[in-house]
Amino acid sequence: SDALCRVHCDYGDGVLLSEPGLVHHFRVPTTADSPREICLSAPPSPHDRKLVVSALPTQGPASLILFGDPSPNPDVFATIASRLADEHADAAIFLGDAVSCGSDIDQWQHDFFDRAGDWFARVPHYWIAGNHDHDADILRTLLQHPGSQDLWQITIANTHLVGIDGSRNWAEPKRQQALVQALSSQAQRTLLFTHFPATSSTPHSRNDAEGRAVEAEVRIAREVILPLCRSHQVDAIISGHAHCYERIETPGDPIQISSGGAGGFLYRAKDPHPHSRVFQAQHHYCRLSLSHDQCTLTAVALDGTVLDVVAL
Repeated sequence: SDALCRVHCDYGDGVLLSEPGLVHHFRVPTTADSPREICLSAPPSPHDRKLVVSALPTQGPASLILFGDPSPNPDVFATIASRLADEHADAAIFLGDAVSCGSDIDQWQHDFFDRAGDWFARVPHYWIAGNHDHDADILRTLLQHPGSQDLWQITIANTHLVGIDGSRNWAEPKRQQALVQALSSQAQRTLLFTHFPATSSTPHSRNDAEGRAVEAEVRIAREVILPLCRSHQVDAIISGHAHCYERIETPGDPIQISSGGAGGFLYRAKDPHPHSRVFQAQHHYCRLSLSHDQCTLTAVALDGTVLDVVAL
């Protein structure tokens, strides 16, 4: 059975210690009558499937895959997943909106996980909630990661990666304080990942009569998150939500990249941003290559065409 399940790891203090280059081998029973919650110490079964996951090389070099917004075209996402199998990624960051209805566990299974089962089993993921799945129970129960559900952070190869749930009110003092602390890293570079772009050339960036973003989450991104990133010299903000690939370079601001092209219906540039450097209405994913002195993002289309390469 490929049914979703939660794996409980019991290592005394509840933490599995690892190090770069160390490979952990787990055996998880997948018989048809396995319960939703299973334990790694369960007796072996003739239906076991062996999976190998390598420890994340936090000292670098490392290769991370970024992708988001596969809904509602699971067949397109399956094509992208087939390309990801050749990427040999150390980890992945999902930028949100896995399915159209986050509370529908069957959609998660059939439209998302079933389309890339080996990929999800092999590659560790960091998760960003989107507008379609930010309140999904699965994000709080099965797809957990270090840190709170609102914010996670990790430093890889002298690049500090911060992920947030952009649907939350980051103007609220305690939440904003946590974000400021995360953005105040001493790493050489800092990248922020969220679902909602502060600005783009798509309809998601439209304004009301007062010149403020119509969408509440985009308004928070523009009026709260972007200024914080600017003042803390964040190098780039990478988001989903806009179903396209776009790179915006506004003087004085972090580079802003929209990458919501893993399967959603594509958007055109309705109102081109004056500082947009690249806009591609194509399905794609991004590769983030990290080393001690370099950080490079490459956007790759379904057919393998490189859409953009940018040093961050």
